[in-house]
Amino acid sequence: MLYNIDLHLSFVSSVQNVADGASRILSAADTMLNARSWLKVEDCFGPHTVDLMSLDSNVMCSSDNKPLRHFTPWPTPETAGVNVFSQDLTKESNPYGAKDILYNCDSKIVNMWWPNLINNVIGSVCLGLKGEKGVVKVPSRRGFIVDTVGLRWPLYAFRVGQIDLGAIDKRLADLDERTCSSVGFKSKKSLLTALTHFHEESGCPSLTSCTPDDVRRFLVWKDSCGKTVVHDVQCPFLGLQGLSGCNCPKWLASSTVEGMIQKLVNIFQDMGLGLGWDSLLEMGNPASAPVVKEYLKLIKAEQARAHVVPKQAKPIFVTKVEAMCCFISKEVKILGLPLKEKFILYRDQAWFKLQFFAGDRAGDLSFVVAQEVRFLNDGSGLVFRHTFGKTLRGGKGQFNTFVIKKCEDLEVCPIKGLLDYVEFCKAYNVDLSKGYLFQIVSENGRVLDKPVSYSVVYERLRYYLSVIGLYEGETPHSFRAGCAITMALSNAANSVDQVMQHIGWFSKESAEYYSRKHLLVDSGLLASKLAESNDMAANIEHEFKTQDYSCLKKFWENSWNVVYGGCCIIYTDSSEHLMG
Repeated sequence: MLYNIDLHLSFVSSVQNVADGASRILSAADTMLNARSWLKVEDCFGPHTVDLMSLDSNVMCSSDNKPLRHFTPWPTPETAGVNVFSQDLTKESNPYGAKDILYNCDSKIVNMWWPNLINNVIGSVCLGLKGEKGVVKVPSRRGFIVDTVGLRWPLYAFRVGQIDLGAIDKRLADLDERTCSSVGFKSKKSLLTALTHFHEESGCPSLTSCTPDDVRRFLVWKDSCGKTVVHDVQCPFLGLQGLSGCNCPKWLASSTVEGMIQKLVNIFQDMGLGLGWDSLLEMGNPASAPVVKEYLKLIKAEQARAHVVPKQAKPIFVTKVEAMCCFISKEVKILGLPLKEKFILYRDQAWFKLQFFAGDRAGDLSFVVAQEVRFLNDGSGLVFRHTFGKTLRGGKGQFNTFVIKKCEDLEVCPIKGLLDYVEFCKAYNVDLSKGYLFQIVSENGRVLDKPVSYSVVYERLRYYLSVIGLYEGETPHSFRAGCAITMALSNAANSVDQVMQHIGWFSKESAEYYSRKHLLVDSGLLASKLAESNDMAANIEHEFKTQDYSCLKKFWENSWNVVYGGCCIIYTDSSEHLMG
């Protein structure tokens, strides 16, 4: 015997083993929620991170069916700690605790902890009513079984939390910081600063005393800073796009003026002036006055007469995408290229391919996180589910799900481009499994968990197209236009609704505007058929003459008042005219 121990096992009956009885006592305190009740608690207050009071046998499980970390009354094989009251619970983010509720709703006895609980409750859910069966599981000789007796009183789950004003103020400060850093807030603040400066210079006592005429003067002042050339009808450059050598005035685009007026309405509303303007009392929101609306109509009419049309992004088609990707493929193979430059090249080629085939906004694509991307079951593509973007701000049922498939041409395949980017990052220990999918890199080559901005994508796009000699003024929005037009002309989409679903538009006007489908498809089809009609000219004329147009003939007979052998007299208000 190596350790000088002689061990013999023998059976002792429970009758003779006094200690065995205590281990076989069943306690109602060990009651646990059944699966349905626990799922209800998880949906309302989860996911939970730790079970504060349990045994290894009745611990609750997480969504992936794994037992939660838990504290037990005594040491057990799976315990995370003994005695919950000796643990530091401030380290736990979302604990769950099952307390045997001793308060009977039918009784007038109130437990001493009940008022303290009620004062700190911030949410509750009813799990079962008095007498309801199957809400919990109770211990038995055969393990935990579903309760068949029924609850002795209503069972509730409470969300408990103390009022922490410091945490509340910190949360509000964080939200306020986000508001102040948004583009819309900065634009509105800049306009308010300009409006204040203008009215101080013009002698207006305060913005609250501003009149509609003051608003129109301000709009004319801002209009002088525009870049849209409004040609005169006699100008030879009328209808031409781009730079011109004429002396015609430059104003703000009518759409910009319209947006500015709306911001002014919001500014005056924030001052407590409401949304409307009362012309009789001359009170209210001056930016909503009829004269301001008429000013906008005149601006739109003036620019329409000058053939000023909204400028659309020049579309990028797959040929330019392929040209850029071929250039990037050559660049990334250069020996001695720094890792920082390689990362940017892999990221850019993945971005360009994905944005073209997704038709996504550059701003929305920058907010894509790795957790939202999923492989199709057959491995033929990827699924993206957008829940945040320019037009996605948490509205009910508002999200955009689209699928990207593999291409036979690997040079432009978005799946291959994205996988190449991910594999490169894995090889150099850049974690893309969570957080933003397209990240920026610092000057010293460190990849930061911050999204790529629109300006970065624009500069990279312009750089590649300029180097290969194909730059024609494209912007990141050009991918969106190119995708929409490609779907329209290639019959990839059978309807506008399919284009809207893929790209994420909520209105048919946007889909038709970007795809130019009404111009490129319908007009082209009509023009082709009209050109082919020359072969059927004789048949068309014959068919027209053989139709029954008796009503038209009768109309002309009644309309000609006097006929004299091939001449007719047409009576007018001033004189008689003889026609032969």
